[in-house]
Amino acid sequence: MEIRDIEYFCHVAKTRHVGKAAEIIGLSQPALSKSMRRLENELNASLFRRTPKGMEVTAVGEMLLAHAKNLSVAFDDLRREARNIVNGQSGLLRVGANPAIADYLLSDICATCLAEARGIRLSIMVDMNSVLVPALRDGVVDLIVSGIPPSSAPDFTHEPLLDDEFVVVASASHPLARKKHLRPKDLVPYRWILSSASVASSSVLSRQHLTQSLRNHDLPEPVIALETNSTHLMMRTIAGSDLLGFQSRQVIQSAKLNTRELRIAGLAWYRRVGITYRRHSYLPHAGRRFIQLLHERANREQVPAKAAKLTTNPNSLRQQ
Repeated sequence: MEIRDIEYFCHVAKTRHVGKAAEIIGLSQPALSKSMRRLENELNASLFRRTPKGMEVTAVGEMLLAHAKNLSVAFDDLRREARNIVNGQSGLLRVGANPAIADYLLSDICATCLAEARGIRLSIMVDMNSVLVPALRDGVVDLIVSGIPPSSAPDFTHEPLLDDEFVVVASASHPLARKKHLRPKDLVPYRWILSSASVASSSVLSRQHLTQSLRNHDLPEPVIALETNSTHLMMRTIAGSDLLGFQSRQVIQSAKLNTRELRIAGLAWYRRVGITYRRHSYLPHAGRRFIQLLHERANREQVPAKAAKLTTNPNSLRQQ
C-alpha cells in the first residue's frame, strides 16, 4: 500500500468526486481511478459507493480515513522532529488554552520560554475544549492547557496542574460585599453575568452547578442579564455594576479589579486544570520545558492537583 494512494483517497473522500479530486491533485482522472482500484485491491473491499449526491465512503473507507489522519499527524511529527534535531532547540511549539486559563497562566510562561531559547516560536490558540480537543487530535496543536474532562480518549495523556475553584463574585461596592454572613437566598434579588450555555466548556459546567445548587435550596434559577465567554468582559462588567458572577478564583485574583469573592457555603464548584497531549506523539524540547514551567507556576499559585487521582506520570512525556 502506497502513501501516495492514501493521500489521493483522502482528496476523493473530501470532494466526493473523482474529477474534482484529480483537478486539485493535478492528476488525470484515469490515473486517479487506477490509484483507487489499487487501494481497494489491497484492502479487498470497496472504499466508495456512488449516490445521487456524489461518492460516499463505505465503512471500510471511514476506517481508512481515520488511519490516514493518524498517518498524516505521524508524518508531520517526523518532519518536525528531524528539523529540530538538525536545528537544535529551534522550531514551533503550538499550544491551545481555554480563555480564562490563558489569561492567568500563560503570559509569563511564554515570556520565559522565548527568553531561554531565541530560536523558539510559539503559537497560542485560545478557544474552548470543543475546538481544542479536535485540534489536538488532528495535530493542529502539540498540547492544550484546559479543564481536564472527567473522561477522555485513550490516545491522550493528562498531567494535572491544579484544582481551580469557582465562586460567586461581585463588585467590592456591591451591597452583598458588605455582609458578613451570606446565605444562598441573599442572591435572589440580583441579576447575573454568566458564560454562554451554547458552548461546551468548564464554565458551562460551572453554570449548571450553580443553577442546580440554587434549586437544591428551593431557590429560582439565576436571572441572567448578560451572557459571554469572554472572562475579560465578564470581570470588568462585574467590577462596574451590581451584577453577580460565578468565576474561577484564579481568574478573580489575576484580574486585579475592584471585585470581591462572596463566600457562601455549598455553592463552590471545582475543576481540575491540566495539560493534555497526544500519547506516543512527538513533543519538542520546548514543549517539555513549557510543561515544566506550568508545573512550577501551579506549585507557586496553590497546592497543586494530586497526580495520584489520575494515572499519569508527570515526568514521562512519551510513555503511557
